[in-house]
Amino acid sequence: MSCSDTLENFIADEKQNVEELLEKKIELAALRKALEALSKEERKLIDEIYFSGKQQTYQMLARRHGISRQAFMKRHVLLLAKLRDATEYYLNNEQEIC
Repeated sequence: MSCSDTLENFIADEKQNVEELLEKKIELAALRKALEALSKEERKLIDEIYFSGKQQTYQMLARRHGISRQAFMKRHVLLLAKLRDATEYYLNNEQEIC
């Protein structure tokens, strides 16, 4: 806070940051709940695509799963849609997050 800032501006900024942090926390909780709602196989696929730490192409992942690249891409898109819908559900029903 500089000398030219007013206390009201500082408090308003702090309030906004707290509100943004709370909103992010709620969004993350909804995403976590949505991930828990996926099947074990679906969670494994999400983990493999996003959290394995490996640089993998659709072709490499498809080959590992014994399906075509197109089939793998379609599975990925459908899984993301399912995850998005579940996250939105939990965001709209916050009482179910806890």
